[in-house]
Amino acid sequence: MLRFVSRPSVSNDEITISWNYNEESNSSCTIQSPDQTNTVVDCDQFWSGTNLTEGSYAIYVTGTDEAGNVARPVVHVWRVGEFYIRLTCIHTLINMYEDK
Repeated sequence: MLRFVSRPSVSNDEITISWNYNEESNSSCTIQSPDQTNTVVDCDQFWSGTNLTEGSYAIYVTGTDEAGNVARPVVHVWRVGEFYIRLTCIHTLINMYEDK
């Protein structure tokens, strides 16, 4: 069973998503970009993306155990762009207010 360890729901143009399994497994991943293009990427319990353009993304992670059993893909969706900047600013303002 796959469990995401780090899976931000919003990001700037860089992100790292990580996961682990409850048994020895290998991963294969597909990234779906905002233009609905699917790209198979290297991944081994994590994937890092850089220079991502604004929009919604999805990562589909498929695990295969040592016996060759293939699990159904597990998906995580996140958004890159302006919303991340606004959320960071709001969080900073709240922290400043709480510190006073």
